Amino acid sequence: MKYDFMLPFTTPRSAPLDGSARDELLAEIQGVVDGEGGVPALDPPEYYRVDDRLIEIWTLSPGPVVIEFGYSEVAGSREKLANRLRDLVEMGLEIDALPSWQFDETSEVVSVRAGYASADEARADGRRLLVAATIRSDELRFATGWDRDMVFLVRGIDWYTIRTHGNGTIDFKVNEEPLNAHMTYAKACGDLSRDIEYTLELVGNEMGPFARKVAAAFVQRDAANALLAQARQSLRVSMEGVDRVAEAGGDGANLSELARKLHTDRANLYKLMPSRRPGRRR
Repeated sequence: MKYDFMLPFTTPRSAPLDGSARDELLAEIQGVVDGEGGVPALDPPEYYRVDDRLIEIWTLSPGPVVIEFGYSEVAGSREKLANRLRDLVEMGLEIDALPSWQFDETSEVVSVRAGYASADEARADGRRLLVAATIRSDELRFATGWDRDMVFLVRGIDWYTIRTHGNGTIDFKVNEEPLNAHMTYAKACGDLSRDIEYTLELVGNEMGPFARKVAAAFVQRDAANALLAQARQSLRVSMEGVDRVAEAGGDGANLSELARKLHTDRANLYKLMPSRRPGRRR
């Protein structure tokens, strides 16, 4: 595993329940799922899903409880969704590229942990499971940092920017839109870069006087590359949307006015539209 040095961050402090203790909590969890009273979440709620794992923290009879749900795709659900989205498929939508939660699924409780003295302890264990899911996920988009002071960006049911600290604490932020997520990632990397450069305890001097500046610049470069890549992708997708609307006879955007407000030439926008690219057959 590329990030096996992060494994100490992925081990929950509380072991999974088994035996009668597990059975009693599973019955209580099922009662919540089947009931109409809503989920007894923390305030503020804490939950995350990456790939086929959903981690939620509820308040049940023992107190804060960390629940790990596993999801499995229902047979035939891809074909069912493809039929429902036939028009989009004909426009180029790739069903197999959609995330797993877009399909019909079944779920089961993989593990349940209890015995926490506080909600903060339960949150900390939940975030350890989040890091574990992140470093083994194919949806881990970017990662950078210094030793165990890391920043990760992973696409789950939302986009998660995760910041690990050498002392074992874990912070995270959630975004729904990819460009906003990459902006959040870049900001977290910027904060880490400043910590690297100006916190002597983080890097030290044993690798020479320029080590901190090199490491800080390296992290900032990684952040800039990630943000630039997503900005280009978001701009391309948006302009292709404008193009499709225009091709269908609609009014996607006033490109002349848009270019003027952006202080750029109209040609810089037109070249992003497939219908305006050289050599395209009409």
